Amino acid sequence: MISNQILQNTIDGLKGITRIDLCIIDVEGKILAATFPDAERYVEHAQAFVESPADSQVVNGYQFFKVFDEHQLEYILLANGDSDDGAKRPNIRRYARLLLPSVININQQ
Repeated sequence: MISNQILQNTIDGLKGITRIDLCIIDVEGKILAATFPDAERYVEHAQAFVESPADSQVVNGYQFFKVFDEHQLEYILLANGDSDDGAKRPNIRRYARLLLPSVININQQ
C-alpha cells in the first residue's frame, strides 16, 4: 500500500496542473488524501461506485474514476468540479492513469 504522504503529494501535483480539487479514497471507504476539506461527504458515493461496473461516473457534479493496479481496483479518484470544467476531466483521467500507477509501482519496488 502506498503511503498517504506519497498519494497526497501526487494529487497536490495533479491539482497544480488541473486546478481542480481531488481526493483519493480506498475501496473500503477510507480517505487517503484530499485537496479539499469536505471529502468525507463523498465516501458513501465512492463505496457505491466500487460496486459499479463503470470505470467513471458523475455524481452530484463530482467525477469518480477507478484506479487499478494490475487489474485490481485499488482507489477511487474523486475530481471536484462542475460542468464548466468538463473539458478538463479527460485530462484528469489521463494524468491519474499515468501518475498514480507509476507511484504504486515505484512504492512496491
